[in-house]
Amino acid sequence: MPRYEISMITKLLDRNQKVEVLGSVVKYLMGQGHVVRKVEHLGDRCLPVKMEKQTEGSYFVMDTDFSREAVVDLKKFFSMQEDVLRSTILPQEMIYETFECTGDPENYGEKLQELVKPKPKEEFSININADIVPFPL
Repeated sequence: MPRYEISMITKLLDRNQKVEVLGSVVKYLMGQGHVVRKVEHLGDRCLPVKMEKQTEGSYFVMDTDFSREAVVDLKKFFSMQEDVLRSTILPQEMIYETFECTGDPENYGEKLQELVKPKPKEEFSININADIVPFPL
């Protein structure tokens, strides 16, 4: 089964209600034969936009395994949950790209020192574009 990451925003709830919502989601996933590797609470935050008249919400991330055919059913399940404001299902390949390191490691210390150096200030000149007249005479 492919590995997916589910990010979920719920209404701002107290601790017991959060446990109930997460419990129902995890029970549904496990009941369908999916694997839940990890559930992480990212905290309560202000929402970037109003969602269903809510200005604050709780952010969760779940690391799961399930088949590709189950994505449609999961989206339908999340849309029926009244405490879930928004959910996103992403394959792990889209999140964590793998790459191979080739060659010797570079020394970035010199490049960083060059970037940190203060740049000399340019002096303001009144004669900039003195030959251009902005308004015809």
